Amino acid sequence: MNKQIIITALLALVTLSGQAQEERAYDISGFVPDGIEKVYLYKSEGLQNRVFLDSATVADGKFAMKGKRHAYDLVSLGNKGLHGIMFFIDGEPMTVNFVNDTLTASPLNEKFQGYMAEDKVVHRQLLSLVHGLEKSQKRGGKTRDGAADCRQQRGND
Repeated sequence: MNKQIIITALLALVTLSGQAQEERAYDISGFVPDGIEKVYLYKSEGLQNRVFLDSATVADGKFAMKGKRHAYDLVSLGNKGLHGIMFFIDGEPMTVNFVNDTLTASPLNEKFQGYMAEDKVVHRQLLSLVHGLEKSQKRGGKTRDGAADCRQQRGND
């Protein structure tokens, strides 16, 4: 629960700081697996709407992009063949390696990635519990069996 509070506080900070309209430079470089031709910088608005801000063409598995955005804007980097990565525009250079799933960035963005990784673990555990409950309901819905299914599913993850 504390992680959710921290993430909410960070998002509130982003919203408030975005109103100041101060700009910061971004300097992003990185590596992608074979088959990826472009990498996109985008901002999510709502659950499924993406506003594309910038892009970089991949050459020999490498990309680079530079520009300016509102200070501490929360943006994402990715493509259909890549999992997206969210980060803050804080003026510090960043290297993203989608091949081995590493990030070299400012302390702010590295800490934020740590929180996001913890959030993914909690999310996976929650989905596991939901799947166990769904299995139980399909078999007749005994609560006791559902709890056992959930425990068994958690042990498999």
